[in-house]
This record gives sequence, C-alpha cells and structure tokens, in this order.
Amino acid sequence: MAFELSSVLLSLNHARIVPQFGDAIEFAGDTQAGERRVHHQVQTFLGEVIYQRQDTEASTAHQRIGYEVERPAQITPLRDHHRCLGAESPLAATALAHGEPLLLGRPRDEALNSTCREAGPEGPQFYQKSSKTLRLGRLKVDDQDRKRSTMQETAGQDSLSDWLYRISDKIASGGNRPAAEFLCQAAAEARAVSEYLPPIISRTSEVSILADRLERIGHLLATHGNRPIAILLYRAAAELDLCDQVLQSSWGGPLNGQTGRQALFRDLIELLKFEIVLETGTFRATTAEWIATQFKVELYTCEINERLFFQAQKKLSDFKNAFIELGDSVAFIKEFISTHPRDSKVLLYLDAHWLDRLPLLEEIELISQHLPRAVVMIDDFEVPGDFGYFSDDYGPGKRIGLNLLQKHYKDCSFFFPTISSEEETGSRRGVAVITWDDEIAVQLAKMTKLRAATETDWAVSRAAAIFQEKVHNLTDLLKGLEADRAARLEQIQTLTTLLQESDTDRAARLEQIQTLTTLLQELDADRAVRLEQIHTLNTLLKESDADRAARLEQIQTLNTLLKESDTGRVAK
Repeated sequence: MAFELSSVLLSLNHARIVPQFGDAIEFAGDTQAGERRVHHQVQTFLGEVIYQRQDTEASTAHQRIGYEVERPAQITPLRDHHRCLGAESPLAATALAHGEPLLLGRPRDEALNSTCREAGPEGPQFYQKSSKTLRLGRLKVDDQDRKRSTMQETAGQDSLSDWLYRISDKIASGGNRPAAEFLCQAAAEARAVSEYLPPIISRTSEVSILADRLERIGHLLATHGNRPIAILLYRAAAELDLCDQVLQSSWGGPLNGQTGRQALFRDLIELLKFEIVLETGTFRATTAEWIATQFKVELYTCEINERLFFQAQKKLSDFKNAFIELGDSVAFIKEFISTHPRDSKVLLYLDAHWLDRLPLLEEIELISQHLPRAVVMIDDFEVPGDFGYFSDDYGPGKRIGLNLLQKHYKDCSFFFPTISSEEETGSRRGVAVITWDDEIAVQLAKMTKLRAATETDWAVSRAAAIFQEKVHNLTDLLKGLEADRAARLEQIQTLTTLLQESDTDRAARLEQIQTLTTLLQELDADRAVRLEQIHTLNTLLKESDADRAARLEQIQTLNTLLKESDTGRVAK
C-alpha cells in the first residue's frame, strides 16, 4: 500500500508534530529485534516495514558532527577552534549565505572520508564538512525520478528514495522548503547507496507523526551504516518541529519558565562577571537562545540527540556568541577543559540528565578537578525543606540531590534558591548552585537570592535518600507482588477456563449417557417382545413337530396297509 499524505494541511507553520512512540517500524528480515535508544531506542516497531540493504559496517555509537555557523571575526583563534572541531576544514572560514543549510555529501566522497577520524583519547568519532559539501538551492526532481516514483506508487509500494521524493514534494507545496530540501537530498543519497532499494510499505498517512517517523527511519539507517542519509532525515524532522510553536515553548520557556531562576541567573552573571557560559543538554535551545540574547557572554552548549541538535543549531545560527555541538556532555566538557585554562571563570548549567542517562557525577568530577573557579547550576535538583520543587529520581542511589554528591560534602559549597516554590513560576524545578572556590563561595553567600546549604539540609537529604530507597524497595516488592498476583490471576483464569470447558464436556457426556440409557431401555423392551415371539414360535414349532410325527405315523400305517393290499392283489 503506497504511502499517502491525505489532507496535507500544510502550512506546516501551524502543523503540530505529536510524538507517537507506539507507531512502529522494523527492518524486514532483521533478526536483531530489540530496544535501542538514543534516546537511542527502538530497532523494531509495529507500524511500518522498511526493506533496506545492510552495509557491511555500522557507524559507531559515538559518532557526532561538528557544524559551523558564521564565524565571528572578534573571537580568538583558541575559542574559534573550540567552536567547531572541524575548524581545519576547507570550509572553516566560509560564512553561510542567508542561513542556507550545509549538507553532508555522499559517504563515498574521498573528501568526506578524509575528514573523518577514529575515536581516540582526544574524543569520539565525528564528521567534518568536506570541500564537496552540497549547498541546496531550488528543490529539483528530474523526470526519471518522477516517472519511477509514479510507477512505484501505481504498484502500491515505494522504494525509500521514491517515498522521500514524494514526501518532499508535498511538504514543499505546503511552504516548508528547508524540510523539503533535506528530504530531497536524502532521497538522492538513498538512490546513490543502491541502484534499487526494495520497497518501503507504509500503513499510516498522519502528517502529525511524520517528524517522529523520519527520526525513527534515521535511527534504523544509522544502525545499518547509512549515517549520511540518517543525518538528512534528522534535519528534515527538526525543520518540521521548528514549525510547531507549542512544541518549541515546551517546559514553559527559558530556565523552565521560572522567573525566580532567571533573576538568579542574571544576578550570577552580573555579580561574578562571567564571560563564558557552558550548558549541557541544549534540548530545543529555549534556554540557550535566551542566554545568547540577554547576556554578552560566549555560550557553549551540547545536545546528544540529532533531531534536537539540528533544531537548536538553526535557532542559534544568528547568534555570533553561541556555539553548539552534537555529542555526549562528558566528552563536551573534556574538550572545553582541553582548550581553556584551569583558572577560567565559567558558569555551567548542567541539564543533560534524562531517561536512563545520568552523566551528572562524571560532569561534576571533571569540573571539580579541572575548573576549580567554576560555578555550577544543576537543574532538577532536590531543594531540601521545599518539596514544592520537583527533582529527578532515576532509581535507588540516583536521586538528584545532596546525597548523590556526598563525596563533595567537604570540598564544595552548596547553595539553594531563597524563593519558595509557591512564589516561583513555570515548571518549578529545583536547582542547586555549587562552587569549589572559597572567594566565590563568600560572594554567593551574600546574595539575597541564595542560601547556603546547612547541616540540616544534608541530614534531610540523607534521610530523604534513605526514605526514597525504602520506597523504591517497597515499590519493587509491590511490583513483584503485583506481577505474582497477575500471574496467579492468569493461572486462575486459565484454570477457570479449563474447568468451564471440563464442565461443558461433562454435560455433553452426561447427555450422551442419558441418550444411550434411553436407547438401552428401548432395546431391552424390544428384546422382551422378541423373546416372547421366540417362545410363541417354539410352541408352534413343537405343535408342528407333534403333528408331523402323527402324520408320519399315519403315513407309515397307510404304507403298511398298501403293502398288504398289494400282496393280496398279487395273490388273487
């Protein structure tokens, strides 16, 4: 069944992209069905089947991309080097015209391959832009491509490239040309991978889940070695997301929409004269965009998810003081440390923890050892004594709070906001401010918007951690009991069903027995009648035998008389 976008109500400037994680995709013939997340999650879903040739080598899980956005002239070479790992690229000094996107070329390009490096002590593997990077202008699809697409559509199936071409046409007609361009380039790359790609079978036509679908297909292609095409799909999905204003305003705005935290952040910048802000976990760049707009600082931020990265990259492309990377937050901090002096005064905003990913301990360890004059703000942190602030809890021993950082109890100063959760706005997420520098700690202690952590706070945090661990244990026990109860209920249901089937069978057999008993009684009555008939016939037979004997005797007598008569006749 060909993929059709029925009622494509694009302008996608107003289209909402709603995540539908239950919709599924799978590679036909793939024996490795299971969960992968990036989030890298799922290899097998249930709504769509992708037939795709597997490449001999899959890209490593640590691949990332360095991208440039208009090199600012006033930034020093050292900072410029940090801004983009591909600073030595032939395109490093080239500014983008009118924000046009730069796309990766084919994986076979020697120029692209020559700029890829293997993972080593300095960091993970990544792609740099090559001199053959393609800049897209108008969206073009040649006649042969259109003809093939029409033939496949008529046949009821699409190859991956044809499907992408048709979707790009529909999106372009709705006005979202950036997304259409990325899809068109992805289609061209997909055709270059193989002369013929087996068909993609689509079972849904909802526009609202297109971005999520593109991301999932991208994950699958990246898993099977086609990372350049996957990158284009991630960028197309990001362009669709950027059209959804509701999606872009998630979490209520910058710093979770919390005006109290925004004021605290502003005071920290002004009091300590920070020139560099480092953020982990860019997400949709709502906070990063606010920082780049409000403050004259250099902002460095990183995001591990490709789709979110491309959204953030585009939103920050107009800011000469904002630098974004795709990659792991720990590697990102290591790279920053390697390019900046130990006594750098940096404000770090740590928010890379999410789902099963908790890099906070590694981040804090790096900062404490290599950036002792840094000030760190940790989002989603438990505020002792104010349970109106929400915090993250990732299971036993992984609740984000003082107890998690018990190791730094003596060598670090902790501070919490003085504004209560009732007075705060937005999402009301907890926060902690920490530093290892005694002079900075004295300055922070004088701020009216902060209070120093007390022994009571540590005691409360430890007690809360113990309580939460007991809660987790009880929860696990309860889950176990619930699972056991569910299993027993299932067994009872199975036995009940078997009993009902047994009762039904017993009733059927009793009915058969009753029927056979009736038949037996009828047979007994018939047997009695037949026995009486046999007795009557035996009596008649005896009477017949007696009559026969009498007649034989008469015949014998007559025969004797006849012989005598014959003898007398002869004598006469």
